[in-house]
Amino acid sequence: MAEGNQPMDNLGGFANPRFVLINGCFWNSNLTRRYIQGQVWLNEFTNLLLESFLQLHGSPMYGKKLWNKETNTHEYVRRPLQQLGSLEILKYGEKHACTLYRPREFNPMQFGRRTEELLALRNDMTHEVGKWTQADTRDTLKKLLEKMVIVSEYLVKCSRHDVQLHNSIRKFKSSCERELDQMRRLEYKDLY
Repeated sequence: MAEGNQPMDNLGGFANPRFVLINGCFWNSNLTRRYIQGQVWLNEFTNLLLESFLQLHGSPMYGKKLWNKETNTHEYVRRPLQQLGSLEILKYGEKHACTLYRPREFNPMQFGRRTEELLALRNDMTHEVGKWTQADTRDTLKKLLEKMVIVSEYLVKCSRHDVQLHNSIRKFKSSCERELDQMRRLEYKDLY
C-alpha cells in the first residue's frame, strides 16, 4: 500500500486500527502511532501559529546566542522565524503573545502560559520518546490535544481579520476536538 505512492517509489506509511506502517516496518498502532500523531499535530499547530505571526509581523526574526568556536565567544544570531522549527516557533509564541491582535477577551499571559505548556509537551515528545511508547502515554497525547484546542481558541479570536487563516485555525481546532472525542470512545481505543 505504501509503495508506489511516494516519490521515486520510496516507502511511506499508513495506519489502521491495529497497525501502523512506517517506512516498511509494522508497529502496534497504539504504541508508535501516539508519538507520530503528536508530532504531526504539533507541526500543524505550529504552522498555524507561524502564519498568525507572519501576518502580524511580516517576517519576524528569532534570535539566540550561539557559541563561535573560532572566536571563543557567544554571538547573537538572528534568522527569519519561517526558517526555524516548532521549538523556536513555540518559544517565539510564548515571548511575543502580547503582540497578537487582542480582542477584549484575549489574555496574552494565559496565551503565553499555554504556549509554554505546549513547549514542555513538545520537549517530552522529542527527547523522551521512551515515555511515548509506554502504555500510559495516552494521557500525554490527550493533554497535547487539549492544550492545542485552548491555544487555537486564542488564535481564532486573533485571526478574524484574515478569513483564510481564521478558517484554517477553526478547522484545526475542530479536528483536535474530534480526536479528543474519539479518544473517549471504546471502539477507537486501539488507535490511541
